Amino acid sequence: MAGVLVIIIVLFLIIARHLRPIHQLADAAQSIADGDMNTHIPHTHYKHESARLQLSLKKMQGSLKAYLNEMQQKQAALSTHNAELQKAYNEAKAYEKKKTKFLNDMTNKMAAPVQLVCRHTDSICRDYAYLSDNEMAALQTDIMHSTDEITELLDQLIKEPAGL
Repeated sequence: MAGVLVIIIVLFLIIARHLRPIHQLADAAQSIADGDMNTHIPHTHYKHESARLQLSLKKMQGSLKAYLNEMQQKQAALSTHNAELQKAYNEAKAYEKKKTKFLNDMTNKMAAPVQLVCRHTDSICRDYAYLSDNEMAALQTDIMHSTDEITELLDQLIKEPAGL
């Protein structure tokens, strides 16, 4: 009975000694799986499966580190591009706002001369027979002045958007 007990203890110690590197490698693999890419992978002195497992874990760890570094670089590049795009979008929005304001201002400036031209042409059409030469000349002068004003505003409208 004592001999069997001694054999069991010796076998337990031998098996534990041979399994210790595998347990250490399993712990290292779990640590890498938890995100610690700098986990030390223990060296094994054996030449069989433990050594192959150790080499495979080191290779996997190196590949994962390289992959994570590449992803971090790509994330940084994407963040930079996103910031540039956001800046360009904000500039385009500001430009669009300025353009809209400019067009509204020009439209408002044109409204009075256009209304004056319309009123005077209506007067001429409606009251042509009753207008004196002086009144007709005054209406014509007002119409000419208003059309000149409209022409200047249209010239500004054509030239200004390039400068916005």
